[in-house]
Amino acid sequence: MIIEKANPELTSTMARREEKILFVLDWLLEFRFSSLPLLSQRIDQPLANTRKFFNDLLDAGLIQAFKNVHTKNQRYVLLKKAGVSYLEGHGRDVSGATTRIQHLGKYGRVIHDLSVQHAVLSRLDKFQEVIWDSRINKDDYVERPDAILVTEKGIRIALEYERWRKDRKRIFLIYESHLKAIRDKKFSGVYYDFYSPADVAFYRQLFLHGESKPDIDDMLPENDYSSSSVYWPQYIREKKSGRVLETKRMVRPFDYGVKNLDKIVSFAHNPFE
Repeated sequence: MIIEKANPELTSTMARREEKILFVLDWLLEFRFSSLPLLSQRIDQPLANTRKFFNDLLDAGLIQAFKNVHTKNQRYVLLKKAGVSYLEGHGRDVSGATTRIQHLGKYGRVIHDLSVQHAVLSRLDKFQEVIWDSRINKDDYVERPDAILVTEKGIRIALEYERWRKDRKRIFLIYESHLKAIRDKKFSGVYYDFYSPADVAFYRQLFLHGESKPDIDDMLPENDYSSSSVYWPQYIREKKSGRVLETKRMVRPFDYGVKNLDKIVSFAHNPFE
């Protein structure tokens, strides 16, 4: 999704309103659903000032509100068919549009996806495009990031939001996947955002320090390792079962041509309630 900026040359109320409608519908097309506080942030207005605007979109049938057991009765919105048609009339590719609540998944997935939206919105002014998880080609990555942000100069930065701590094997699996992607120039770095400040320290420690060099030589690839190198245990994902399996080998970021680990990946506390 191209992140359109507000046009300061628009003077009429109707033109500014249509711009805001497109901002909201484009966001729902990309992320499938959202909350009114997040959408208010997208159009850069306080939630208290947007009640009539969103009610008008609901009354016009462009968006629909929903509550269900999967969202603990919180109120969210997604596109209706009229909203999809509205976007199509403005030249948008609507082939991936979602208008069914059942496609959104359970509560944990919903909250995670909202957290990703929050993380994107906190950096919106720095980027001109966002590619959300489901629009990233899964064949290009061992583990897809939650989103990819693209600057005006075409620099691509992956985004991961960790609301709940993963186990160590999945963390190292994703770390190595991201290093391969950086090596292959699929993106240039990663933002890691966390709900818990304790997880910020935990993930950073594993990334920057890994595990000490093992004593068992046959665990290592045939390379000349320095004792000061960072070593990570290597894991793979089994294709059929999806299980993460240990390979009994070690890898180090240096072998992917990736240097300055503390500069290419950032770890930040960015809670979303």
